[in-house]
Amino acid sequence: MARAARMAQTIAPGLLWLALTVPAQAQDEPPRPLQINITAPSLASPWQQSPASVSVIADDALDGAQDLSLDQALQRSPGVYAQNRFNYAQGLRLSIRGFGARGNFGVRGVEVQVDGVPLTLPDGQTELDALDLGLVDQVEIIRGPAATLYGNSAGGVLSVQTRPAPTQAHAGVELSAGELGFRRLRVEGGGAVGKLRTLAALNATRLDGYREHARVDSDIYTGKLDWPVGDGRMQLRLNALDIVSQDPGALTADQARADRSQAAPRNLAFNGGETIDQQRLAWQWRSRAGGERNFRVTAYAGERTFANRLPFTEGGQVAFDRHFGGLDARHTWKLDAFVLPQ
Repeated sequence: MARAARMAQTIAPGLLWLALTVPAQAQDEPPRPLQINITAPSLASPWQQSPASVSVIADDALDGAQDLSLDQALQRSPGVYAQNRFNYAQGLRLSIRGFGARGNFGVRGVEVQVDGVPLTLPDGQTELDALDLGLVDQVEIIRGPAATLYGNSAGGVLSVQTRPAPTQAHAGVELSAGELGFRRLRVEGGGAVGKLRTLAALNATRLDGYREHARVDSDIYTGKLDWPVGDGRMQLRLNALDIVSQDPGALTADQARADRSQAAPRNLAFNGGETIDQQRLAWQWRSRAGGERNFRVTAYAGERTFANRLPFTEGGQVAFDRHFGGLDARHTWKLDAFVLPQ
């Protein structure tokens, strides 16, 4: 015991010296800064300096996917639950820290914005199928109280940034095919004419699905115009969606054991499914007055025609034609006050 105590007294100073000197040597090496900026809290700031609970998902998170849904990319963020039932008639179910969990399908209680323009309708519903995932450049997720910057009913915010209109002329055609009758045609082109930048894209997707009566026909059209005005830029965006999706319905345990690919008999009898025809036009002007001050004015309007056929007789047919729009003006000024010395 005495010998062990003497060895401990001899070794302890050496371990203490290593603990004090090794970190000091590591601090001599300049840290490599992370090139990640977030814009979702309304004012762009480096990721490490943001006080909000924000996750940033780059476009490479979708590499290798069929770009049918955002669920694979969103599942990597803490506090986010994305359930994909692989049924376009029900859509992706999204919940952030419990908000939106009471919705049986679709997105409820969570604000979704695309390039700073709300994709969420005034009734709180969001049609994520209207988003061309081939154009997604970055996705930012806000959790917690910072989501109130986007409205008093925002239990969380999903901010999607798409590729801007290019400065150099480019065009491309993408053909994809796979199992279960998957086919896609994507056509994209754009360029600059003087100071005017343009972008146009078409995403036409066809999918037969694993089950009977699960076919989807989806066409998404996107157009962008961008030109300088004063010390800022004017942007005009058009988004249109035309989708027809069949709903195979739910099966009982006995039906699933007999044939998992069959459709529910009532869904076949009533031709269950939905059709969506939606157009949205958005205008936005951004100006940076200098330093940490900037201005932004946004106006948008659109129309949504929706029809849903449910597999029962009374009250099983839902259809509406809805017009929506909004206006938003913001002046953001970042001011440092009572800052502690570095």
